[in-house]
Amino acid sequence: MRLCNRFMVDCNMMGCSWVELPVGKYRVRPAASSAGRTTLPCRRSHCQIEVDVAWNELVSYPCEGEWLKIAPVRILSFDIECAGRKGNVVAVPFCD
Repeated sequence: MRLCNRFMVDCNMMGCSWVELPVGKYRVRPAASSAGRTTLPCRRSHCQIEVDVAWNELVSYPCEGEWLKIAPVRILSFDIECAGRKGNVVAVPFCD
């Protein structure tokens, strides 16, 4: 965790702030299925896009003015509610 904090301090970055990767300063990592066809390292997470960029090429914007807005994100979430049998507040998975 200390390295993440140090990185953010060095880049003058705040949590949940906007950052920019300038064109031509980053490389997109390929999916694992195409890893044999390139010399770039393949993705190591379940993110749709992974990139490599030098820390000093990253542009961090201060959290003020236009940069206070929340980024347009796609979110999928769901919640399953169920009631237990009479007398039980919570459902029992193997019975209810």
